Amino acid sequence: ERVVDRLLASPHYGERWARHWMDVVHYAETHGHDQDRPREHAWPYRDYLIRAFNDDRPYARFVAEQVAGDVLFPDDPQTIVATGFIAAGPWDESSQRDIRDDTIDKTIAQILDRDDMVTTTLATFTSTTIHCARCHNHKFDPITQAEYYGLQAVFAGVDRANRPYDADRTVHERRRSLLQRKEELAAGREKAGPATLSGSAGAALRAAREAAGLPLDAIAQQLKLAPRQVRALEDDDYQHLPGRTFVRGFARNYARFLHLDPDAVLALLPAGEAAPALERPTLAPTRRPMGELPIEGVAKRSAIRWLIPLLLLSIVAAAGYYEYTRQQAALRGHAGTRPTGAPPPASSVAPDARSAPASGAASAPSSGTRSTPLPNPLAGPQSAPAVPGPESARMIPGGAPA
Repeated sequence: ERVVDRLLASPHYGERWARHWMDVVHYAETHGHDQDRPREHAWPYRDYLIRAFNDDRPYARFVAEQVAGDVLFPDDPQTIVATGFIAAGPWDESSQRDIRDDTIDKTIAQILDRDDMVTTTLATFTSTTIHCARCHNHKFDPITQAEYYGLQAVFAGVDRANRPYDADRTVHERRRSLLQRKEELAAGREKAGPATLSGSAGAALRAAREAAGLPLDAIAQQLKLAPRQVRALEDDDYQHLPGRTFVRGFARNYARFLHLDPDAVLALLPAGEAAPALERPTLAPTRRPMGELPIEGVAKRSAIRWLIPLLLLSIVAAAGYYEYTRQQAALRGHAGTRPTGAPPPASSVAPDARSAPASGAASAPSSGTRSTPLPNPLAGPQSAPAVPGPESARMIPGGAPA
């Protein structure tokens, strides 16, 4: 009994049994698949398992924390870590990150990811293989295809991602209260937007700015305008503003910055005779600093406009030249070869061999053999024929055998 107590009290007890649990949920510190990138924030779930086994946490609580702990126990920050059970499996980074959301391939990748979540949950807690029911009713277990997709719908809004959390419970509660207060303020601001606007547009904007505690210079810096222009709009002094189009755009951006309804602010602008005057356009050159001239963009567009036709013409010319050289090579090869046994052209026969003497000449060679120039017996000693062979023993009229 003392040995059992000592082993259960050892911190290595949780480390050993957490390894078995991580094998069941196929925990890994890399994504798997083709890229298999490391998961830098997977270790908190591993440490959670070690603490859970060492603390002898009840099994019912252990299961609930891993499946939906952030919803069932929102006050405990460690339950966010416990839900790493759902995200512990493989993640196809190529399909989940690199494919657009509005494609069929992305939908297939998401369904396969949810299938891994469903099968891991059922295999871990019920030792049941359920992925067979993805295509048909299960052949061995009482699980229908409709029940499978009902379970998959539970994980339809879940994705694998890095989720921030606070390990300290006090910091966690403080952050929750501040975020809740922020949401309430945003919701109240949206509700009070158009309803609290009254009077002129400038007065409404000034009241919203003063309520937010923002100085006029900060508004001018944010909107990239002169402080006198912001003051003119708040005073409804449209004579010192460029024109109606400028005033409407200015008021719209000002309202958005203060989280007011832009349409409600524009509705408060004066109309008719009191409206800001429209700009009077005229055809005239305008001057802009050299830094604002889109020279680089114009150059790029002009280069693309002319380079594409030139590239196409170059491809056509290269193809034509290649075809011309190929035909010329074929013609030269055809002229340099002749069938076996065909008589040679007249220019390839030596002049002395084309015509025989009028009297006592030897008979012409048969077709398919080339004649060899005959030596002159009266010219003294002769050298051997250039091509020795059986023809060298022929009798030459008026002389000795060659």
